[in-house]
Amino acid sequence: MKTPILNSSWSRQSNGFTLTELLVVVALLAVVMTITVEISRRALDQIAVTSGRIATDKVATTTFDQISYDLSQRLMRDETTVRVVKRAKESAENKAGNDELVMMTIRPGYPLLATTADRQASTVHYRVENHQLIQASSGYQFGAAGTPPDPTKGTLKLFGLPAAGPADLPAEWFRTLVPGIIRIEYGVILKGGSGEVTVDIPADFNSVEAVVVTLVVLEPYRTRMLTDTQRERIASEFPDSVNGKLPLADWSKAERELVDRISTSEVPRAALRHVRVYQRAIALRTTTVS
Repeated sequence: MKTPILNSSWSRQSNGFTLTELLVVVALLAVVMTITVEISRRALDQIAVTSGRIATDKVATTTFDQISYDLSQRLMRDETTVRVVKRAKESAENKAGNDELVMMTIRPGYPLLATTADRQASTVHYRVENHQLIQASSGYQFGAAGTPPDPTKGTLKLFGLPAAGPADLPAEWFRTLVPGIIRIEYGVILKGGSGEVTVDIPADFNSVEAVVVTLVVLEPYRTRMLTDTQRERIASEFPDSVNGKLPLADWSKAERELVDRISTSEVPRAALRHVRVYQRAIALRTTTVS
């Protein structure tokens, strides 16, 4: 029986792919790889955004909770008014316009320095420095040093407290509370008013119904990657607040426009995408001790 003779042209084609077929396969693989890389990139970007939001949420929550706790435990006496030091952005002292908060509190855990108190109270001072919220505290006692206060002789006075209220604390007493704070501003809502926020803080803090704290937070990891000039450039996009208007709306708008308003030559976009704005109104107790 004779073996059939195979067609020579068919035999040559069955031994491999033509150049055209290989080019088609390579093109298809390139498309698949491009789609895969793009999906992976978007997934990684989303993971980074989510991680950044978790980090900034944590910074904001810690800040609000700390200030809220101190305000809820503030010492409510005529000589212990809360002081808010307002800073304008154009100020030579503070280009970012960050406000400072000084108050007296009876919150447990703040030590009375270098003495044993009959009753304890502390000055607490908050401010922003080098993109960090820093805090200092100092204890006070009632009555003269070493002398127990006499409750039968009129109102107990805080020993060592200036007549104008709590003074600023020395720079060396401050410690870092949270990193990543780019801007912070305080406003107040007055009792019996229209409910609008005012940035003109009254000397008599007993007329205040609530304190409004507004923050601009940059993910701490991204913050450490920037220079002071770059951090100040971001802060400059958030205007000082005005009476009758909560800064949240303007600051949220500024947050959305950062990528368009700040060039990549000034600040990397990876940092600008991790800026968040937060705000909380903290209601105050209203009973005051003379």
